[in-house]
Amino acid sequence: MKKSILIVLLLGVLGVGGLLYFIKSKQSTNLADQSPSQSENQPLEAAPEPKIKDSPKKAKYLVIKEWGVRMKLSDGVTDAYYKYSDNYNMESIMLYRKSTAKVEGCAGDAILGIIRATNGGIITPGGAKLEEVLPNADQYPDKQLQKIGKYYFFASGPQAPCFNDPDSAAEKQLNQISSPIYEAYKTLEGI
Repeated sequence: MKKSILIVLLLGVLGVGGLLYFIKSKQSTNLADQSPSQSENQPLEAAPEPKIKDSPKKAKYLVIKEWGVRMKLSDGVTDAYYKYSDNYNMESIMLYRKSTAKVEGCAGDAILGIIRATNGGIITPGGAKLEEVLPNADQYPDKQLQKIGKYYFFASGPQAPCFNDPDSAAEKQLNQISSPIYEAYKTLEGI
């Protein structure tokens, strides 16, 4: 039982890395061929929060229109965007920040990938179906697997870092840039 959980997790991590690599390489070579139905570089939208007394600020959200969900962004995040894809029998988005360009070797790299599925659908980049993953859902940390309405959402970061030297200034800088995106995913909600 523990081996099967580890195998599913390993396949998921490897699959996310492969998906991120494939999507990045496909986007960089086929940017001119994208159909107008694909959403790219979606700007931030200020979405109204429920009215609460003494709430002077409006929260900022990254709204994913194709899925009818949003993520609350922290005050310092003004450069977040996503790219939507409906390829290979799965729907996915890749989350980005323009500020990753400040980290050598990381310009244009996605920070987080999210896959959406319902029963019978593929939920991990490794090809695991939702019903194969759900019995072990408690094994996923920090809301990596979430349910909103009838859909499940699975998030995973890149398989490998975009910088060469671990424990470098680049790693610390990238962590500062990407941490708010991981936290925003935890606030994913329907709209």
